[in-house]
This record gives sequence, C-alpha cells and structure tokens, in this order.
Amino acid sequence: MRVNFEKAPAQRASTDVFYISVVRASTGAIVKARPRGRKEQLELKLNMREWLDFIRTLRRSRIDEWEKHYDNPSTFDGSCWSLEIFSSDNESNRFSGCNKYPEWNDWSKFSKAINDIEKRMKKEATSKTYKGLQR
Repeated sequence: MRVNFEKAPAQRASTDVFYISVVRASTGAIVKARPRGRKEQLELKLNMREWLDFIRTLRRSRIDEWEKHYDNPSTFDGSCWSLEIFSSDNESNRFSGCNKYPEWNDWSKFSKAINDIEKRMKKEATSKTYKGLQR
C-alpha cells in the first residue's frame, strides 16, 4: 500500500512539506517528503504500530465516503490538495480539492495524521543536522 499527499503552498494548515509519500514496508512503512523549494527528500521509518495507527486514522477519516473532487470556485487565492491511495494490487483512489475539503471532522483527522508525521520528520532532520554540526 502507498499513500501520496500533495498540497499547495497557500493551504490554510500550511507546513513546509509540499509532497509526502507513505509506503508500506515489511517492518512498518517508509515516509518520504520533499519540502517546498528544496530538491532533497526527508525520510522517516515508521514501525509496524505507527503504520497501523496511520492506517486506522485514514479509516477513521472515512476516506471511503469522500467525494472524488471538492471545489469552491468563489475563492480565488486559496489552496489546492490531492491524495492518492494505492492498494497492494496497485489500484488507486484519487481525491482532490481547491478551496474545499471533505467534512471538517474527517478532514481534521486526516490532516492531523499528516501533520504529526511532518513534525516528526522535521524534528528528526533538525536533530541529525545538529549532531552533524557537533562533529
């Protein structure tokens, strides 16, 4: 299973991550993210419990009930987002939106899961950079 999420720079819950990919691995998952305006990717390993927590959050977000596209054409300078989930047999479900989101309670659960991963990646990247400077 693979989960890809992308967001435009002006999104209301803005973070530094432009693109994030979570890929199932034998012992959990590998998360790769590319910060806005940078070419290098950050990488984070999730153990099996963390991976299962992430999947449970996706299910609690009721993604299976989301519409394929959300759009609010009356807002001109908002944000756009997309989510693509690939199953183990490589079937994909794609969801997207511009200035509109799924039901708030569902979207907030999903956003929190993504933001928690982003924060952890930034913290670990900062820690590694700091350790590298100490040498």
